[in-house]
Amino acid sequence: MRRRSLASDTRAAVYVEFLVVFMPVFTLWLGMTQIGLIFAADVAVQHAADAAARSAIVVLPDDPARYGGPDESPKNQINWSDEGEEGRSDPSGIAGILGASFANILPSKGDARLNVIRTAAYKPLIAMSPTPSQVIDARGSDSVRDAIGAAHWRFAMGLAYNLTAVAVTFPSAPGAEGAQVDGTQNFAYSRGSGMQLTARVTYLFNCSVPFAAQLMCDAPINLRRQSEEGYHELGGAMYPLFGDGGGVAGMLTGLLQSCFHILRRESTLLYQGAEYEYASEQGGSSDHDDPEGGVPETPDCRPASTCERTCRTGVACGNTCISAMDICHQPRGTACNASEICP
Repeated sequence: MRRRSLASDTRAAVYVEFLVVFMPVFTLWLGMTQIGLIFAADVAVQHAADAAARSAIVVLPDDPARYGGPDESPKNQINWSDEGEEGRSDPSGIAGILGASFANILPSKGDARLNVIRTAAYKPLIAMSPTPSQVIDARGSDSVRDAIGAAHWRFAMGLAYNLTAVAVTFPSAPGAEGAQVDGTQNFAYSRGSGMQLTARVTYLFNCSVPFAAQLMCDAPINLRRQSEEGYHELGGAMYPLFGDGGGVAGMLTGLLQSCFHILRRESTLLYQGAEYEYASEQGGSSDHDDPEGGVPETPDCRPASTCERTCRTGVACGNTCISAMDICHQPRGTACNASEICP
């Protein structure tokens, strides 16, 4: 039988061509998948910036009584260095959501007013949160399906991850660098000034697509090189583990070999300031002195005939009933708490 020469033998040529082309094309597909996830996260970060700006223009000039009083949290001001004593009011509800406080392990950064604004930014980013294995595993996920992750794991991890990986800052102007992340930041307001408030959200996105994560993103120790300003702003997170201000805990996270990408988006809105003084600033009582968030009870009972609605499970607010976890924005009306009706 006559043997074919190797140069003229074309058998299995398609198989060889497939092997040559497969790895570059497969790598390109993994890269496109990782880019798609980064762009999806970037849209969520922009939504978070919009939510933070909408919250800030209302919360910053709000009644100090809702945030611990005028001495602790004056209006038009936030304190980045306030680590909070035990018993400080938590209108953001973060402690209630987590069911625990990390104050004894890692002190939180920022006052109650700032935490409410942060909470508004956290919610859109829960869907982008990584699973625990994605944060720790240096190789990324074992598959693209694992990189996307299960919804319940993202929700559970997001409650804790966002506290360290999301920073809300307020630059002096749109696009301005050097945002403040410590000390006291004041927001001056005068009627008719047309002052604008810019809220910027900096998010540490976890890249987890196999192989593509190592090519497109950086380990924590290299994040400063990726974005100097973004690294600085991450120091303004509630529990700063990444970026400036992480301390010893931040040094330990720098040993992680997982890959991250810093995303930054901002939103600018007209500042809804207030020049008048609230009752709490004048030394009087406030409609929000009740720690449950409803209308404070008075020693005098109310006749049942004056109550058009009786609140037995929630609290009275104006002419209706609201949840005991909500803050009432209405003056006393025809709704009554069951405990304040005269026997």
